[in-house]
Amino acid sequence: MNQLRPKSKKERHSTSFGTGFFAGCTAALILALVLIIHARNILDKEGRVQYMESMFPVYSLFGFMVLHMLMHAGNVYFWRRYRVNYSFIFGFKQGTELGFREVLFLSFGLATLALISVVSNLDMEMDPKTGDYKALTELLTLSLLLLVIIVLLCPFNILYRSSRFFLLRTLFRCICAPLYKVKFQDFYLADQFTSEVQAFRSVEYYICHYGWGDFKLRQNTCKSNDIFNTFYFIVAVVPYWSRLLQCVRRFHDEKDPMQGYNGLKYFLTIVAVYEDCLWA
Repeated sequence: MNQLRPKSKKERHSTSFGTGFFAGCTAALILALVLIIHARNILDKEGRVQYMESMFPVYSLFGFMVLHMLMHAGNVYFWRRYRVNYSFIFGFKQGTELGFREVLFLSFGLATLALISVVSNLDMEMDPKTGDYKALTELLTLSLLLLVIIVLLCPFNILYRSSRFFLLRTLFRCICAPLYKVKFQDFYLADQFTSEVQAFRSVEYYICHYGWGDFKLRQNTCKSNDIFNTFYFIVAVVPYWSRLLQCVRRFHDEKDPMQGYNGLKYFLTIVAVYEDCLWA
């Protein structure tokens, strides 16, 4: 009964303050971005199309991440409001699970850093001699992505280490499906990833954009590369393939025919993605 009964978690004023502060910064930066675009008349500049084709996939990754985290914060809020013991369902240790304020704190903090990068990068002028853009501003988004990865893998007890390690363990089990018995948190996270296919493709674009040196000229030559197009399909299939293998494992363990039908759904999705890539 002690495990099943939800326990109230002490809220920290610093978390509430930080959430409000970063939410205000996010709103101010969005307003600043709109005003800069209007003041500089960027929408009428000659390089606007090239800028959007090359830079929008870079920015969109953080947009997907922040939106997903905001939706998760909404889930946590309603779970707690209606007394759903989500810490027990997911297998968190009591008291270590993140509340909706903590998730909002992380969401708006990431949004603030991403918007600072966007505003700093919003420069339509290149060096007339070299034809390159400022390397420092072009590398800001890559630096932010590396910072997110470093924080996620950081072994020190900062920024909710238990939750970060829980996410990494669950991610490992999703990748290794069907070698492990499928738990609730495993197929829940894999289901979430099937909604983030475009975000995974944005990560692939990062590798191409910065690895091939396109960031110096703000051009997008990735679609003309056969290796990029091949992995463009593979990256989109991985989340559905993981869910398919999870369904196969659950069908083997539970002998539930619904898992077979569910696996067939993901198999047909993989076929649809393959046909879409052929026609693209």
